[in-house]
Amino acid sequence: PLTLEDASAVAKMSPFAFSRYFKKNAGEGFVEYLTRVRIEKARHLLRETGYNISDIADQCGFSSISNFNKHFRKSEGLSPRDYRGSFNKTN
Repeated sequence: PLTLEDASAVAKMSPFAFSRYFKKNAGEGFVEYLTRVRIEKARHLLRETGYNISDIADQCGFSSISNFNKHFRKSEGLSPRDYRGSFNKTN
């Protein structure tokens, strides 16, 4: 998975400088941006596929299923399983 260190190395900047530059230009921190994009992809996969949740966590670049569950719940207000279930019931 992509990390702040990887992105800053490509930009030939220190992680601190890259993080400041990214936030100034994107309006959000790099880690926050990366997490948001990963959650958006996970939401899509939960709605549109039957992939198991641990595979989705891995495909979206989360380091573990517990890390994925924590970030997903913080973003969406419910677990990935509950998100998938509520989406399936309403559509």
